[in-house]
Amino acid sequence: MNLPPLRGTPAQIKWAATIRTNALDNHAMRLPGDQLASIDDATWWIGNRDKIANDTLAWPFKAPAPHQLAGGPPPPGNTPDLPVQGRKPHDAELFAASVSRHPVLAEIALIALLARCYKGDMRDQMRQRAADMLKDVRAETQAALDRDMDGIHRILASLRP
Repeated sequence: MNLPPLRGTPAQIKWAATIRTNALDNHAMRLPGDQLASIDDATWWIGNRDKIANDTLAWPFKAPAPHQLAGGPPPPGNTPDLPVQGRKPHDAELFAASVSRHPVLAEIALIALLARCYKGDMRDQMRQRAADMLKDVRAETQAALDRDMDGIHRILASLRP
């Protein structure tokens, strides 16, 4: 059987190839129009692996979307890479660039962002931890700044005639 190459990350392709081979070799599963063999989206094979392993891949199940078939349209939301002139950096890009120079701030930002994924006590604890860490960084930074400024003032004072 001439199968289309799978699309996805290298790890997804490797995993999906095994799933697809087992499904097509070991099972007599067929979709209308032999769609099963034309599915080239690795995420579809991975998402349906349990149904395939249990021989339950039959109607009704989630049929592949048109973009998951070989020769289908591009996935929704994907736009071709077009040259963009004068693009203003997004706030998230600027933020990422700033915290990349400050590992502690990056850690605080990650904790704060992860807190959004939780509810209740865990969210409150993570929010409080990020706030406390931010206060500590601010205090340490201010102390270092004061110390450096004091040293510079002393150097400048020693240069006066």
